Amino acid sequence: MAVNEGPIHREQDRHPRVYLIYAAEDTQAAQFVASQADAGQSADIRPIRSSRNGLSGWKRAIDQQLQASDFVVIMLSPSSVESAWARWEADRALRLEDLADRDITLVPAIIENCEVPPEFADIQMLDARGEEGLARLRRQLSFASKIDWARLGPQRFEALVTDLLLALGFRQTGQDTLRSEGRLSVPDMVLSYPYIDPFGIPIEETWIVEIKFYSSAKADLKAVHQVAEDVSRLPSSAWGLLVTNGRLTSVTRHWLAEEGSRLARLRVIEGQELKRLLLFSADLIERYFDGRPLPG
Repeated sequence: MAVNEGPIHREQDRHPRVYLIYAAEDTQAAQFVASQADAGQSADIRPIRSSRNGLSGWKRAIDQQLQASDFVVIMLSPSSVESAWARWEADRALRLEDLADRDITLVPAIIENCEVPPEFADIQMLDARGEEGLARLRRQLSFASKIDWARLGPQRFEALVTDLLLALGFRQTGQDTLRSEGRLSVPDMVLSYPYIDPFGIPIEETWIVEIKFYSSAKADLKAVHQVAEDVSRLPSSAWGLLVTNGRLTSVTRHWLAEEGSRLARLRVIEGQELKRLLLFSADLIERYFDGRPLPG
């Protein structure tokens, strides 16, 4: 259920600040960063240059640059995977304890075919291979500046999440049967997700979806508990999904980490991951964040 709590954040009025991690040997990546920096105020994004020098305090300087960014883009290639410096920067970004609290979104982008490091295996990746791929990356990051939850209310946010899930391949289905059996509370949606298993057999999973919109508050443990309870009442093939624009509280994160093995059928998408998913759907960003009334 979408909720509205607290004061509205101010709207974004600037281009997103992007910290780009890449290997010095990747000339296309270096040119990409230089072209944005040289464009000055006309650039779609504000690239943050790395402090790659031997001066005292350089580790602190890099941490400050990472913390000042809106997005951290890790440009993956054979060179960057092997680069000790690029791997160090990526590890530094992953280890930032307040990455979530600062609303910094981590975005892996493949610029050349390579073996993806395991720490990024479960994160959605942008395809930035070749000149067309880098142009697409620039466009995706420019659209990122429009993602401002303050421009949405609970109903508009719920419609956005619904359209995004349908674009990802989910299908709408009825809730009456599950409710009549007394298995569920009142989730926002019950969706199905069809796919073909490795043996060519069609499978259709059931997903119960709860959507929480927060103007300022963090997503608390109560919402996660409700979805987990609903999933426990369903067959083993069913999944639960909580989608929120907010950031999870530390208590909620700890609970999910502790109960992760028992809650294998529970998926939580918070604000950072939701932003990353929206980068794949520029049309949804335009439709929902430009203030125009939605059809119907």
